[in-house]
Amino acid sequence: MYPIEDEDVFKIALGSSILFFSCLSFEERCVKLPRLISENFDGDIIWSLFFLIDNLSSQKEECRNIQYKIGSNLLEELNIQLNIPEYDLHNPSVINYLVDTFSEVLKKESEIDSIIVDISTTPKKIFIPFIKWLLDEELNLLQNKNLFITYTKPEQYGRSEMESEPLIPEILINNLKNKEHILWAVFLGFKATFLQLIWEFINNMKMKMKIIPYIGFPSFRPDFLDRSLVLHAKALETNEELYQALKRNTEYCPTDDPYAVFHIIRDLVEKNEDKEIILTALGAKPITLGVTLAAIEYDLPIIHIQPKTYHKDYSKGFKKSHFYWIYKRNELTYI
Repeated sequence: MYPIEDEDVFKIALGSSILFFSCLSFEERCVKLPRLISENFDGDIIWSLFFLIDNLSSQKEECRNIQYKIGSNLLEELNIQLNIPEYDLHNPSVINYLVDTFSEVLKKESEIDSIIVDISTTPKKIFIPFIKWLLDEELNLLQNKNLFITYTKPEQYGRSEMESEPLIPEILINNLKNKEHILWAVFLGFKATFLQLIWEFINNMKMKMKIIPYIGFPSFRPDFLDRSLVLHAKALETNEELYQALKRNTEYCPTDDPYAVFHIIRDLVEKNEDKEIILTALGAKPITLGVTLAAIEYDLPIIHIQPKTYHKDYSKGFKKSHFYWIYKRNELTYI
């Protein structure tokens, strides 16, 4: 199974009705998928949209105003009558609120053919446990349905976090098995300081650890590979263990193919049954999606760190969208 780009998905059987779930951000790319679907899908569309408000940001009011403007313009453009709920990104119960809200929608719209979850501007700390909930076999939420996860690339990235101080690392899903040896598979992006903080978090467990860093290649842009390597090399010069792991053990994974990432982790699991495999995804969201699917399938913990806040100019515009067909009428597509 390979990623499906843009309008091609509408040539494939979405069915006659879809449920679309997305976080409306202050990033322009959050409108790409709603527009694309509205323009190309002839069936019934049920919209489940929400705002996540970053109450720790010094730009909180400005970001909120941008979000509301984007939301109101989108509803007017698509002729949608909808009250968009607002949640605090940093509230520990935010994922429970979203699950409860979406559960109610699913109950009312039980006959829909396809669910689309757009992760383009949904924070990882939200969509990782949300996808785990959706794929829970005991809940059987996807019976006779398709599940697509979508991602839209920005035209360009702008400024990163307003404040560099992140929140503390946390285990997002699944528990540690407390085996004697740890294999830490970490998928790198551009946040080298986060890598250091998570290393300290894991190192405090006082267990033997092997580190395998993965960098996205091919990447969305040719310069991303070198940029990531240089950033990490500079930031980790004082951490000999991480620096040597980066120097000697670095491997590659395609940036836009979560199915390939899943298979990379599957191979790790098969070859390291005696080790505690811990996953961290600091890179692109399609990579994080692959990490999430593997963590769910093999009951592996994901240790994550959430930026404290993002700058309002984090990204500009939008480019291609990818549709990842995750669940096809009672069958996982990536196993």
